[in-house]
Amino acid sequence: MKRREYKFLIHKEKLPAFRKVIAPYLELDKFSAQKSDHRYTVRSIYYDTHNLGFYREKIEGIKIRKKIRVRGYDQQNDHEYLFLEIKRKENDRIFKNRSRVKFKDRDSLQDISDRANSKKDTSNKEDAARFFYNVARFNLHPTVLVTYDREAYFCRFRSGLRVTIDQELRSKAMPAFSDLFEDDALNYVMPNHAILEVKFYRGLPSWLQKVITQFDLSRQAISKYTTCIDYARNHQQMIR
Repeated sequence: MKRREYKFLIHKEKLPAFRKVIAPYLELDKFSAQKSDHRYTVRSIYYDTHNLGFYREKIEGIKIRKKIRVRGYDQQNDHEYLFLEIKRKENDRIFKNRSRVKFKDRDSLQDISDRANSKKDTSNKEDAARFFYNVARFNLHPTVLVTYDREAYFCRFRSGLRVTIDQELRSKAMPAFSDLFEDDALNYVMPNHAILEVKFYRGLPSWLQKVITQFDLSRQAISKYTTCIDYARNHQQMIR
């Protein structure tokens, strides 16, 4: 069974009331729970073709599409992992291939390729191979760094239901690979709103449907990647 994903835009002023309403049903995941503010930072460098082919697929509403990205979390740490990801979407269903490598010795994508392919874990190697095959086949380049702070929950009563609140969306156009943990040169893209994501395998529970109605939330086709590309293009940070 493949996971489904719904997205909503919620004004940050509504978040305290929203948290209070969901508290009986959801609890923080282990990564948010260990943070004093219950948020950890997600950092992704997205890759695209020279003419922004993946971006255009989203804008044009292509039903089957994918994103290629390198993802890291929180602050730079040589002992933590980076993740090579291919996220595919078919309508509202999500498929993901993910390979992990240590952050150390990561000066270039080639370093990561060598590290990933030296792993004994067969599935890790296969997912890394898929990532680099796509980079080579489509001649992909780092296009935008997307960073945000995530507050993540899982359901107390229903396995597989995950709710995340992503705030402080910020970005940098045309990043170098070494910019993954950059903070100083980022532009705030969506300062007044948070992106609410609901991931699940079966239908939404009735209590969550009531919460969505209570806060007058409308399901939207929100993409952090395309939002950050639009910001960069509108502010003349990209010549494409």
